[in-house]
Amino acid sequence: MGLYNPTFMIMHRLHSFLFGVLGIAAFSACSSQYAIDGNSTIADLDGQKLYLRITKDGTSRDLCLDSCEVVHGCFNFGGAVDSVAMVELYMGDYPMMPVVLENGQLFIQMDNASQQITGGPLNERLNEFLMKRSRCENELWDINRRARNMLYEGKNLEQIVVTLDPIRNNLLTRIKNMETDFVKSNYNNVLGPGYFIRMCDNEFGFPSMNDQIYDILADAPDAFLHHPYVAHYLHMIGTTPTHFKQECLRLKEDKILNDSTLSDKQKKKAIKKLADGR
Repeated sequence: MGLYNPTFMIMHRLHSFLFGVLGIAAFSACSSQYAIDGNSTIADLDGQKLYLRITKDGTSRDLCLDSCEVVHGCFNFGGAVDSVAMVELYMGDYPMMPVVLENGQLFIQMDNASQQITGGPLNERLNEFLMKRSRCENELWDINRRARNMLYEGKNLEQIVVTLDPIRNNLLTRIKNMETDFVKSNYNNVLGPGYFIRMCDNEFGFPSMNDQIYDILADAPDAFLHHPYVAHYLHMIGTTPTHFKQECLRLKEDKILNDSTLSDKQKKKAIKKLADGR
């Protein structure tokens, strides 16, 4: 199997994106002090034990950083980590939501409709992204509801497909572009590797490679490729950050050389620009 074996990324299950994002990476050389106050209107959470779990390779989730009990809908965490880190809030073995442990006071609000965290620029950025993605997931869910209603109304399968498939495909493309842009815009902080590794761990099994993941990796800086999560992923598909980058460079050079619209001078300039990393 070659390095790049593209397949189309189908819709992930909602919890994979809302509750499954993990990440830990150096963001600051200084210790990061965090304090989290939480409030929940979910009755079943009262008396439950909550945990902040962290991972070092992007796949295991067995390292407990902190824990607390929900009392009358309130809970809190506090402590220090070596660097800004992305962790996951669990109730027992059930993942609840991602949290970035960054300096300052953080606040978590959980109800039956959503989970949100405020406080700190990275949490704000993550929360905004997940809310936008959740809205797209809700639209996909609505398409399934419309399909069932059309069946009840006597529409045949071909009519349903012709009517709803373009809408569904447009939404899937929006989600795909949204995810790609989010990771690329966060190459240099914990959000990029944390969300990327969850994209790789899709329902077809870990690891996987498709056009979306390849696009993210092909444009990634060295620091992202050498992040423990990303390096581990590359190892699992049988390559290394250095080898992957060399292979991407070779493929880009071949594309330039085979571009009939470019003159030899333009090709030479384009290849030099690739080599210089500009």
